[in-house]
Amino acid sequence: MASVVFSTVGQALGGPLGAAVGAAVGGTVDGALFGRRGPAGGNDLLVQRSAYGEPLPRLFGRSRVAGVLIWALPMTESGSKGTGRRGTAMSIAIALSSGPIRSIGRIWADGREIRDADGRFETATTMRVYTGRGRQDPDPLIVAAEGIEHAPAYRGRAYVVFEDLALGAFGNRIPNLSFEVDADAGVPGDWLRTLLGEADLASAGVDRAAAAVGYGASGETLGSDVEILARVAEADVSYPQGVLRFEQVGRLFELPVEALGVADGSQRADTMRTWAAGLRPGSLSIDYLDPERDYQAGRQRVDRSRTGGSVVASAPLVATAAQAGLLARRWLRDAENAVDTLDLTLGWRWLPVSVGDVIALSGRPERWRVVRRDVRGLLVHLQASLVPHGVLLQAVSDPGRALPAPAAISKPTRLMLFETPVPLRPGPPAIWVAANGDPGWRSAAIIRLDAGIAVFVGDVAGANPAGELDRPLGPGIEQFWDEVNALYVAVFPGTAPFESRSPDAVLGGANLLRAGDELLQFREAQPISGGLVRLSGLLRGRFGTGFSGRQHEAGVRVELVRSDRLLSSPIQLDSVGSRQIFFAEGRGDPAGGMETSIVTQGLGYSPLAPCHLRAERRADGSIRTSWIARGRNGFEWSNAEPEPMRFRWRFRTLEGVQIEQEVQGHALDLSVADQVAALGTVLPAGAIEVEAVGDGPYALRTAAPVLI
Repeated sequence: MASVVFSTVGQALGGPLGAAVGAAVGGTVDGALFGRRGPAGGNDLLVQRSAYGEPLPRLFGRSRVAGVLIWALPMTESGSKGTGRRGTAMSIAIALSSGPIRSIGRIWADGREIRDADGRFETATTMRVYTGRGRQDPDPLIVAAEGIEHAPAYRGRAYVVFEDLALGAFGNRIPNLSFEVDADAGVPGDWLRTLLGEADLASAGVDRAAAAVGYGASGETLGSDVEILARVAEADVSYPQGVLRFEQVGRLFELPVEALGVADGSQRADTMRTWAAGLRPGSLSIDYLDPERDYQAGRQRVDRSRTGGSVVASAPLVATAAQAGLLARRWLRDAENAVDTLDLTLGWRWLPVSVGDVIALSGRPERWRVVRRDVRGLLVHLQASLVPHGVLLQAVSDPGRALPAPAAISKPTRLMLFETPVPLRPGPPAIWVAANGDPGWRSAAIIRLDAGIAVFVGDVAGANPAGELDRPLGPGIEQFWDEVNALYVAVFPGTAPFESRSPDAVLGGANLLRAGDELLQFREAQPISGGLVRLSGLLRGRFGTGFSGRQHEAGVRVELVRSDRLLSSPIQLDSVGSRQIFFAEGRGDPAGGMETSIVTQGLGYSPLAPCHLRAERRADGSIRTSWIARGRNGFEWSNAEPEPMRFRWRFRTLEGVQIEQEVQGHALDLSVADQVAALGTVLPAGAIEVEAVGDGPYALRTAAPVLI
């Protein structure tokens, strides 16, 4: 810990603990009380270390600590060769406290919160916490890597194990991790008793005042930690009846006037008071960690508006601004009083007076605490410092404003895999891949499993507006604007809003939605209330998807599709009908990625149903049927298929199909003789339909029937 600087005011705060103990008991407890070395700096608790021999702090109360990296596996790397993508993960163990703890709250990486108070991570990992209490078995990952005979259990030590901690968000390196640790529900008096117990020492009369929230016992010596906690708990060294202990109120001895006038023949008992006003400090500051500001470093300063030294106390102390302010005022008051000393020489009858006892002189209101005691001959020589009196009132302390960055909890990726008869972008038939997620989702890398080999498809970033239908969507026309129907969408909380666009922008491709298996566009977005939005001015069945049906029930998921963010995975003709498996690897996804699959239909290879189907019965009784074949480029009626196509012509009555005939061309004429030859009579009233011959869904290849 950084030094507690009181040397500038002599015997400040009752005198350095080491001097008091040394004068009282010599070297009897020196090894136990002052035999441990530790790191420097209270704020060093927030700096992660990994060197051999690094001391591990003993945590008390509630604090934030970075800990010591004690074990790690080599970094693992994922990605496909030649893709330029590199993702890494690492399994590590970090020791937090040399004593037991109760739980771990929030976690920060490079100062950014990655785990919230509810235990939700924003990055992919598995964490196991070992509190150091009871019988603690070795971590299974360490056992698997080291073997059971070499895997330590770290009993009595609190540590965490991260399994496959994703490092991509941290530049593919281990970030500086810090943890909010709840070690116990005690107060400084309890923590002092624990440390004293390690040296077989005791405390008495130390109250349970909540003067601090937490403490990291990692001082240069155990004595340094004891000294700080004793000052926080208002305890002092005492040595009654030859037993060293710490207590708040020592024994009171009232000295009568005649005790100061006793002589032993050669020496005379007397008093000498020293006023050291010039040594009084002008200010005192306390550095601490503030739990109300994510344990950021804070400083409380008290000034006396006079010349004098500036005293700075820096310790691994966690306290609120109000607690630190009260400590600063109390310590400054103690330092001011401590420069007034009293030297006494008493007769042998006063041998019971010892370090830590309080002396009152007859007829005087002051109280003096003994800080040094020497016996020479039959005289007792005492040195005492003035005891503060009065009650400090709580002062208003402002911790300042903190702008924390709470953990943005990454959600699992939701992959949207679909095919379209007409490509959304020029290119071969493909599976279109869109990625989205619940609020908090950010991005993901998309992998396709091809004959057991992972093939990188691309990265998708940026969440899109999404929701679900609040009420059914009825069927509508495909050739013009659908001004009759509208989508009432309950937008998912936290997602981006749907926005209105101009008719020209919509015709240019904006505001493309996927509802069920239908792609459609909207022109107007009108917020209603409670997260409900009305999307109107619709274009239905976009990119040939109207064949699957243009009506949807309530509860269907609706998502905005941005063609510039879509990934495409080409479909080979021989893979039609097979199941294609994709994985999304994002922060919120499980190890190995979020799996989604699709059975390919080959919509991009399927011939399209002809358009402009017409059938008429002529005056001579013959029937003429005509149509126009459709191509994919632009999906326009006037765009004919470049290669010859075959069609299947059918005449259907209520009883079923009556005539079926294959045609190569764009028209079919049936004379009366042809009708009689095929049906035995002229065609009665019925419906004519034309199907493009080939593979693919029947509804995609068949035009809507016309009546004759």
